[in-house]
Amino acid sequence: MANRTAVLTSAAQLPTLAWRPCADSLIELLVNSPVSFLDGNVSSTPSITESPWYWVHLFSAAGLVALVLLTPKFGPRQAQIEQNYQARQRAARAAAGQEPDTPLSTDARTLISLSPLYVGLAAVFFVSGVKIWRRRTTARFHSSQEVTTS
Repeated sequence: MANRTAVLTSAAQLPTLAWRPCADSLIELLVNSPVSFLDGNVSSTPSITESPWYWVHLFSAAGLVALVLLTPKFGPRQAQIEQNYQARQRAARAAAGQEPDTPLSTDARTLISLSPLYVGLAAVFFVSGVKIWRRRTTARFHSSQEVTTS
C-alpha cells in the first residue's frame, strides 16, 4: 500500500501540462487493476493462450473439423479425377491390344484417400493436448509448491 501512496503522491507533483490527465488516469488504472503491477503480485501461472502448444492444438482441431466437413465433397471429385486417369490408361492399353484389368474408381473406393490426413491431424491434436495438459499441471504444481514454502 505504501507503493500506491507514493505513486499517487508523485502523480500529484507532476507539472500541469496537457498530458497530466492522461498520466493520472494511467496511474489510476495501474493502481486499481485486478493484477497489481505496483505490488508485484503478478500471477505465476501463465495464460493458456501464451503456449504455442495451445495454438497447435487449436489449429489441428480446426483442420480436423474442416477435413470432416470437406470429406463428402472429396470423394466424388477424387473419383472423377481417378476415372479420367484410368480412362486414359485403358485407352493406351486398348491401342496396344491389351485388355484393361483395373476396375474404375468409385466415390467410396478411390486410390488416394484422406486417411493419412486424418491420422496426422489426430496425432498432432493428441500430442498438443497432452503437452498443454502437462504444462498446466506442472505450472499448478509449482505454484502450489511456492505457496506452501512461502
